[in-house]
Amino acid sequence: MKKPTTVLVVEDDQNTALAISLCLKKQGFLVNTAHDGLEALLLAHKLRPDLVLLDMVIPKVSGTLVAKALKEDPRTCQVKIIMISANPNIEGLEGAEHVLIKPFEPKELLDAVNATLNTG
Repeated sequence: MKKPTTVLVVEDDQNTALAISLCLKKQGFLVNTAHDGLEALLLAHKLRPDLVLLDMVIPKVSGTLVAKALKEDPRTCQVKIIMISANPNIEGLEGAEHVLIKPFEPKELLDAVNATLNTG
């Protein structure tokens, strides 16, 4: 039996984190959440998720620094990252496979997740 895909949602807004988590859980993903950058790094090292949905603006350690740290660490360098931002003018970020602009619809989220997980 195939193990479920593990996703770490890093989002400081509780409602947004809950909405993303529920959407992904409905699709069969195993979801964990972190609400700041430090918690994100600790959970990523412990859980070794397949994918991290990472808000850029989070407390303690910024999303961009979390992404950089994950990609530089041999234990987590293979994890795929989708950066989440409210800034529509953001350019592609180093270390992220995809950028998702808030607000987004559940279909946009699932399309981004599936496309990112299916890239080599």
